[in-house]
Amino acid sequence: DDDCPMGPGCPECSDRVDNDVNGETDYPADDGCASAADDVELVDDAAACGANLQIKMLPPSGIDTGMLTTASTSLLTTPCGGGNGAPAIAYVFHISQPKVLVASTDLPLTTVDTVLDLRSDMCDEPTAHLACHDDITTSNKKSRLVRPIQPGTYYLIVESSGAAETGLYA
Repeated sequence: DDDCPMGPGCPECSDRVDNDVNGETDYPADDGCASAADDVELVDDAAACGANLQIKMLPPSGIDTGMLTTASTSLLTTPCGGGNGAPAIAYVFHISQPKVLVASTDLPLTTVDTVLDLRSDMCDEPTAHLACHDDITTSNKKSRLVRPIQPGTYYLIVESSGAAETGLYA
């Protein structure tokens, strides 16, 4: 049963309340909501991972494609490479129950050498780094990250292996 907008089971993205206090209420007006069914309105902090890094909502399907260019770069440093000015896109998402995150750029559309960087909700802090991955094999320069995660807000950064690497990713 749909108990929206006032019922206890109504998701934050359709409850007619500005839960994240960003001046926008619910989907589609609030960029912190990917759909009306989202349980959490994420705070829309465009600089959460650094001033030059674009942040997108992870689509409900969990799949997205794009182009890594110098218009969006990561200045963060990870043990796996990337960062330090490399072209990148960050995805923000919220987990409400424990899950195993599987993130991969090992898809036919990916043409760029990628690095994946998983970070906690304090994305730009050095302590936010949780896990990263670069190169599935010496000949496959795509990345795959598998990590159990607890409830919370996370950022997954898809980045190229170096500042000169640009191209498509999926």
